[in-house]
Amino acid sequence: MGAYNAPYSVALITADIQPDLIGYGKTPPHPQWPNTERLAINFVINIEEGAEQNILQGNTGSENYLINTVRCLYREGKKALKMKTVALHTRISGHPGRAEVIHRFLDYLAVSPDIWICTRQKISQHCYQQHPDVVM
Repeated sequence: MGAYNAPYSVALITADIQPDLIGYGKTPPHPQWPNTERLAINFVINIEEGAEQNILQGNTGSENYLINTVRCLYREGKKALKMKTVALHTRISGHPGRAEVIHRFLDYLAVSPDIWICTRQKISQHCYQQHPDVVM
């Protein structure tokens, strides 16, 4: 089920939602989960922040940017779980030069047994199987 088919997408997009920044202080946030759902996967398209190193613009530093991001998250991930999302669209990443950057990036990831390349469905399955007390 993609984001466009999600039952709450239209309601969330059209709702007048005020940001709740309580979770950024000393007190934890208290989310209101729809229909007892308990798993939310954060997804950020890295266009605005870090746009100077953006694969969408064909930037030659894109490969280094992706690899350096993973290196940082890998190092930080020794203390707590970290995740990097790479969104691929055929009109963007399907161009030969950009596809080559993705190919080299995947080659870089493949050498580490501790890095998991997966889909959002696999992440959801993992969370439900390994952390049912948190997710359910």
